[in-house]
Amino acid sequence: MAAPQENNDGPASWSREAWERVARDREARERATEEEIEEVGIRPDAERIVCHMNEDISNRPSKRARIDDSTARRVYQDSHGNGPDHDRQDNHNQTRKSDENFDEDAFEKQWQALLKEKKLQNTDPKLLQEFRNIARQRAGLIARGIAAYDAAHPPPAPPRRRFDLIGSLSSCNELIVEVCKHVKPRDILRLYSISKDFHIAVNKDMRSSVLAWAKFMAPSSTRIYSCPIYYSWFVEDPTGRPPTQEDWLLYVPRPGQARGPPIPLVSLVPSNVRIVPGLKWLQMVVAREIRVRDILATLARMGHRTPEGAHLTLKKLWVIMDAATSSARMRLINNPDFFTDEDLYIAQLFMVKLVLAFNDPIFGPQSTCLMRLMLGQRSLSPLWALLRGKKYRSEGEIEKLKLRYDVGPEDVMERQNLQLHGLQPHELGTGHLEGWGRGGAHLLRPDELVPAEAARRQLHLDSCIHEMIIYGHVDLSTGNSLVPSVEEMYMSDDEELPRHLRDWTPLRFEPINGGCGNVDQLNQEWDKDDDDDAEGEEADDEEEEDVDESE
Repeated sequence: MAAPQENNDGPASWSREAWERVARDREARERATEEEIEEVGIRPDAERIVCHMNEDISNRPSKRARIDDSTARRVYQDSHGNGPDHDRQDNHNQTRKSDENFDEDAFEKQWQALLKEKKLQNTDPKLLQEFRNIARQRAGLIARGIAAYDAAHPPPAPPRRRFDLIGSLSSCNELIVEVCKHVKPRDILRLYSISKDFHIAVNKDMRSSVLAWAKFMAPSSTRIYSCPIYYSWFVEDPTGRPPTQEDWLLYVPRPGQARGPPIPLVSLVPSNVRIVPGLKWLQMVVAREIRVRDILATLARMGHRTPEGAHLTLKKLWVIMDAATSSARMRLINNPDFFTDEDLYIAQLFMVKLVLAFNDPIFGPQSTCLMRLMLGQRSLSPLWALLRGKKYRSEGEIEKLKLRYDVGPEDVMERQNLQLHGLQPHELGTGHLEGWGRGGAHLLRPDELVPAEAARRQLHLDSCIHEMIIYGHVDLSTGNSLVPSVEEMYMSDDEELPRHLRDWTPLRFEPINGGCGNVDQLNQEWDKDDDDDAEGEEADDEEEEDVDESE
């Protein structure tokens, strides 16, 4: 019988080199400056962000360079055609006809040239005449054989030019922009990669086209994330346009902002090309719009509703979470123009709803640990993956995330029988540090920043916790129960349809799942039928009141 294998996943298996790397990382974090840490995240400028949020992108003047051939291409080709394939076919037919008609003069010239080349002019004339007749007969047979073969095997017809839909749409920039408003960003990227006409059309007006698509797909996210602090998502203008004076001013560090290394393309004077939002930025904006919507919709399906402006607050929280230092995060949240008092209230309510969603009223665990762990990540994507059930569905995944966040090597040594899930010592406990492991100080989470800022503004949010708990459950004016609406519960997952919907096509004007999208409700979640029942009960109550008043 084989001996059981020992578990090498523990502190006892760590080598000397692993501990030396932990020591080197700590020394590097102690020496790291604030500018070096801020390089990992965004360089926050609340005034510039507010300026972009309040600016109407649709009113920006933009001149679209029209493609030379601005008319749509012909769908059908003429039956006779005038293209190069038709010309080559005519030349081929003419060559065949000249071979078919035996030319006596040409044969005589070739015969005399052959005699001269072989020096046979002084040979017996009778013998030459006999060979000439044989050669003439063979040349005639060859010509007739070629003609017979051509008659039996006619050349294939030239291929008809097929209609190029993408090329026709790309001939008019305004048309392709309007069509792509209804196309997913990943499909736009595929068209940009495989279609030359589409590639050229987008490159001519990269900035205006991408902003038009983003404003249609994610209007509020476009206003928030179009700020130049997200320059790392931008690309060089494909047309090589130089930056204007306004473009240069956008990238100058503002007062109170850490002066790190110069922004790319601004210091590269020889290139002298401005940077504009590209397709990568478009995918980021739309992805954040969808994930914020899914987070709120999942909470609504669980019965934890949020106010109407919660999606804007979560997007602003995402901006704060992009900052790599606590001071940068505090500069953003301390600006009342960027993060208003209403945003502070909604952010605190959102965190209360998260705690309720992560705790069962009977079985517990009556802890805020999971909420703090998710808000301590680099973005809201881990929270979205957890709520949507795409990741972190097992205890091992949650434990591994917790180990990466704030459980250091010393904490592991103090605890016995703690599984490390394959993590090395230098990977433990670095997620809660500034720069996500580059600095040595603790990086403040949103659940730490919001109460502190609310106390600084004297909002007294601690007295509103009970109201936040019952928000969305009871109508305080009537006492009736409230249920989530269809719009609040809407989610869409086009990549992963449920199994019973993969081969199913909805009827005309029939919304999927009653209008809540193609993501099924779980057993413990609210359903559209519950909304209909509640509306029916309200209607019955109103009818009874009308009857009582009439009596």
